Amino acid sequence: LGTGSQANIKVWGMASSPASLTLVASKNTQFSKEILFRHASPKNPDGDPLTGVTAMLIPTSANVGVSATLDTSNMMRVLSPGVETGVILNVSASLDCDEVATYDIVFSSDQGATCKTKVTLNLRPATPIPVTDLKTITVGVNPEGNVSRVVTVTNKGKGYLDGLKVTLPENIPWVSVNSIARTRLAPNESTTFVINFA
Repeated sequence: LGTGSQANIKVWGMASSPASLTLVASKNTQFSKEILFRHASPKNPDGDPLTGVTAMLIPTSANVGVSATLDTSNMMRVLSPGVETGVILNVSASLDCDEVATYDIVFSSDQGATCKTKVTLNLRPATPIPVTDLKTITVGVNPEGNVSRVVTVTNKGKGYLDGLKVTLPENIPWVSVNSIARTRLAPNESTTFVINFA
């Protein structure tokens, strides 16, 4: 009989969860999402661990106005079989950012095991919220007299406030409004208008 040969084969693997991720958020916001990955072998205390585990964030589109970072501070650098760890994806989207931004998060180890999570960010226009400083105006007007009040409007929302205008009731002819100073407000910007009572 001849002498048989023997070979030991070791397969290293990693798996991320989710492997593909789509997030919908508003422009002009900051948000975070946890991405998990694990040693792909079944749990086994005697199994060989993955060592030198790293995570890298790679932009796969222009991503204008979008800033993304990975927080790996709590990520385990050594993974025993079946053990899971994770990273936090932190995103900051500006008011005028792209509507779609894409990234790959690539996980790897010293043994050559690797996996990837594909991230797509769908960024919707932010919502404006107009708020006036005066909610109610009470005036007393003498015959032939005039009274004016200045009202400030502030955009308390996250998006642009466009086409700002003041509409008065049609059946009150003795109330008028001077034209509003600005018709477009960015977040936290203000403008004024004057209401005249005569």
